[in-house]
Amino acid sequence: MTETKTDYEDLKGMVYRQMRLSVGGLTREQEKKYNEELKLNPLKAKIYEASDKDIKALVNLYNKSWLTSKTPFRSIAAKTMMSLYHNPEIIILIAKVYGIPAGFIILDFEGEKDHYASILALGILPRFQHRGLGRFLGLNAWEYLKQRAIKELRSEVYVDNTVSYKFNQAMGFEEIDVKTYTNEV
Repeated sequence: MTETKTDYEDLKGMVYRQMRLSVGGLTREQEKKYNEELKLNPLKAKIYEASDKDIKALVNLYNKSWLTSKTPFRSIAAKTMMSLYHNPEIIILIAKVYGIPAGFIILDFEGEKDHYASILALGILPRFQHRGLGRFLGLNAWEYLKQRAIKELRSEVYVDNTVSYKFNQAMGFEEIDVKTYTNEV
């Protein structure tokens, strides 16, 4: 996609860039780089799959992570987070730093035979942002998907959220489309 921000200004509604990353199609150099970065772990984060006892912490993480974002945000209730957690097509990974939950990623497995996953949300508490935790969490998600033979990872980024867009580009995502969400029925 070579559209500029001004190209998006004429669109009505909430405009999101559709992006994708090939999980299994990385070059050996890219894969080697990712594996080396996984070993670095700048904040000594522990990544683990969420359990039902993490719901309260996830709600807190979700609601606080968006405070610094340019993405339109609606807080999440514990009931909604519990519903996501219990959905068999969704996996939630949490990053713990200094013993506290500091970030999360919610992945939704889609397509025929779950051949791709979409990032429903990736959030980092403001005090841990811009310190490599988001990238480390993203790399762990990539490794998680690779081990499960998932072919592709997809993401949507709000058009005005340049930080997230640049983050995805740095991870190797490419923009493939633009989608506009409206309240029209």
